[in-house]
Amino acid sequence: MVYFISAGIIGIMMRYAFVGDLPDWIDYKNIRHGHSHIALLGWLYAGLYIFIVYLFELKGVIYSRLFWLNQFSVLGMLIFFPLFGYAGISIFFVSLFIFLTYAFIYLVFKDLPRKSSGFSHFLLKTSLFFLFISSLGTWALGLISVFSMRGTALYYAAIQFYLHFQFNGWLVFGVLALFFKILSRRNIKYSKLDAQLFFRLLFVSTLLTYALAISWSTPIDYIFWINGLGVLIQLASLIYLFKIIKEIVPKLKSIWSRDMMILLSISLLSFCIKVIIQTLVVIPYFATVSYTIRNFVIGFIHLLMLGCLSSFIIAMNHQFFERNKKFSIGIKIFVFAVVISELILFYKDY
Repeated sequence: MVYFISAGIIGIMMRYAFVGDLPDWIDYKNIRHGHSHIALLGWLYAGLYIFIVYLFELKGVIYSRLFWLNQFSVLGMLIFFPLFGYAGISIFFVSLFIFLTYAFIYLVFKDLPRKSSGFSHFLLKTSLFFLFISSLGTWALGLISVFSMRGTALYYAAIQFYLHFQFNGWLVFGVLALFFKILSRRNIKYSKLDAQLFFRLLFVSTLLTYALAISWSTPIDYIFWINGLGVLIQLASLIYLFKIIKEIVPKLKSIWSRDMMILLSISLLSFCIKVIIQTLVVIPYFATVSYTIRNFVIGFIHLLMLGCLSSFIIAMNHQFFERNKKFSIGIKIFVFAVVISELILFYKDY
């Protein structure tokens, strides 16, 4: 939560830069790097880490020690990215964080049952697979920079590779793993066939939709076709997710609080809007908008990070750890702020 607040404060500074003057010693590009790293690696990663360990009952003091080492590396990013940007010291803390994620991936695969013990375990392993895959983009950046190719299409393709498989792979599948694990703990039944079809379609679409991330620098027809196929498959996966949700909603309402249902509804709605926006990208006009209009890009990223992922993590916190009146008020303020900010960002472009 401290990193969530820190990312928010830096975000306020970034917004203020468009209406006022920041002090000379503050570099906008550097604080932008700080904002993104703290939100992604400090807040979202920590949230998933805690609830994966908690809900999947991963035992051992090693998980606690690894968590605090993660926090040390993120603290280094919080200090040095706003001050120096991508300097040597910042890169050191990012590299340390990546090696710690490798340790986490290894431990989870080691401690989970070797034989599949449920759909949620399968989703978790898939999310960790994407966590590892996404890190390859970071290492590629180093090699690209060594060969003086910084700023080229290949350089930005590596950045988008990391971000795409972080957001759409590790984080989305991680949230789904937690959600289906809760259903399993509550003994809530759903169609296994629908779940399997949902997973397969979403997995394939996650691989294919990376094409959009590189289409701006390589506007070749077949890349748009690959992305078009990917988003259509993703839309099909959403249909099966809806079938599952529709089947279990009555049971969820009976066991979860109103605030919990609001947060999960916002998370699901944000995911649906995200899929619909990506589907619209098959239209050339929207494909151009998706990577050329700044507020559209910012709105899309925050739709996923705040609307979908953060809402879910806060819902988990509310369900398992915190249930007082002040927290409930905070939830309502958070939901209101997310909705208003998204409307402003998207409305401003149209």
